[in-house]
Amino acid sequence: MTTVTGEKLDDFLRPVLLETMEFSEMAWSCCPHGYPMGATGLYLSTGDMAKLGLVYANGGRYGEKQVVSEAWVALALDRGYEFRPVGERGLYAKGGMRGQMLCFSVEKGEAYAWHGFETKKDVGILLKGL
Repeated sequence: MTTVTGEKLDDFLRPVLLETMEFSEMAWSCCPHGYPMGATGLYLSTGDMAKLGLVYANGGRYGEKQVVSEAWVALALDRGYEFRPVGERGLYAKGGMRGQMLCFSVEKGEAYAWHGFETKKDVGILLKGL
């Protein structure tokens, strides 16, 4: 990332995520050299997690702005980059530490997020209700 853009991942995404999507705050775990880890360690509020889910549910759009390309969203979902299909109702999900969960539906254009420590059984019950 840094080689291509000249910026660390968090610095590159900060204007898009924090400013465009009006995130309340964000923090990213970094390696000992100060580079964000990428696929892990992104800390967001529950509401901001849901905003990120909406971007994927809506083909890369947040409101009227295209924040990531529709082609990237299609590729990410097709290849399972972090988000995995859940059940047979068109839901995609990504879990995190201590029960964090982000789910979204491309069909409905909706996103759901929560923070909390639930067991796999509890998460299954929550997902059945969506």
